[in-house]
Amino acid sequence: MANHLIKNGYISALDIGSGKICCLIAKVSDDNMTIIGMGCSQAQGIKNGVIVNLPQAVGSIQDAIIEAETKAKKRIDSVIVNISSPQLESVYVSAEIKLPDTRVIIPSDVRKVIDAALAKIDLKEKEIIHQIPISYSLDGQNDIADEPTGLSGKVLGVTLHLITVPLPQIRNLSIALEQCHVWMAGKVATPYASALSVLTQNEKEVGTTLIDIGSGVASLAIFSEGFIRYAAVLPLGGNLITKDISYVLKTPLKDAERVKTLYGCAFTSPADEKNTVTLPLIGEEEEGTTTTISRKVLISIMVARLEQIFNFLYTYLLSQEKNDCATKRIVLCGGVSQTDGIRDKAMNLLDAQVRCGKPVYIKGLPDTLPMTATSTAIGLLLYAMNHRIQKEDKKIKQQSNKQPNLLKKVLKWMKQSF
Repeated sequence: MANHLIKNGYISALDIGSGKICCLIAKVSDDNMTIIGMGCSQAQGIKNGVIVNLPQAVGSIQDAIIEAETKAKKRIDSVIVNISSPQLESVYVSAEIKLPDTRVIIPSDVRKVIDAALAKIDLKEKEIIHQIPISYSLDGQNDIADEPTGLSGKVLGVTLHLITVPLPQIRNLSIALEQCHVWMAGKVATPYASALSVLTQNEKEVGTTLIDIGSGVASLAIFSEGFIRYAAVLPLGGNLITKDISYVLKTPLKDAERVKTLYGCAFTSPADEKNTVTLPLIGEEEEGTTTTISRKVLISIMVARLEQIFNFLYTYLLSQEKNDCATKRIVLCGGVSQTDGIRDKAMNLLDAQVRCGKPVYIKGLPDTLPMTATSTAIGLLLYAMNHRIQKEDKKIKQQSNKQPNLLKKVLKWMKQSF
């Protein structure tokens, strides 16, 4: 699959969210990328990251792709896409194999032990979208981080972290993309993609949890020692806050979203009682009938839902006891992370060190675009670039492994000839 992520020097990434769809087209030059086209559209037919109405989803995806193609002046026929299903799961599996004799480990041995681990999993209509070797073992020596080719041993083991998603959801996504005349070149779990663009390398090493709270879902990625250790997508997002505002204040959803963005905060203050917000009433927009409330009322509605979200996340993270260190260091991103006071609110309720993160900047991104809108899409581009680097590194290692064999052949020829 990695062969198709970069095609003729270009990467096309498609971030399918519950609130928006974002398409990025990037040109690759050496180890650099430049965005040459970007398109965004309002997501329709998608709920909690899953397609629920095919015609509406196809229309939204097409709008984003066409806009990106127009700006890039280039047609695309494939995309690397994110997977945001709440049914996304992290699974661990281990296996060992005995080698015929004590000898140097070769790539086919590594493939055999990985296959032995995968054979233990009953997928039951699930597809593996990530297969990550967390560690290897050799003759009882555990926690070998790198592939142990070139080492000598009798018993080879591996521990894999698998990220899976229900197969029907992948099929529905494929159908939608086919109707948009593009095919799925690669799939990346949304929390993994967001983490690649927002977390620093040091944060990945020492242990950090990324929480990306978008409009429809919250994506979690727990990293330590450079690897993603856990991934999840939870049906918690900014839309819950918007709906609360709409319901309590009897105002249309679009107006609830607007005041949430303009006047929202994670804490109330005495000054909020004096400031007012004017909103239209549902069904009476054309008549110009409005209601005026204090900003404190608006913020109180938001605070109640934010506290519920963070309390749920705190309980959920406590269940990840093996990642206790990583869950004490949290990076927030996504639209909800832009709420005033959100960092302090998260620190209080999650009992952790918290920072609000932004994705790395890539040349060509519009300056007027909120950085939070592109975290996942940028992560998809970085995923493709990382795969290219890993592929080239592996090719170099394979070439270096072949050199001793070539030297032996030369020496044998010299002995026979002279």
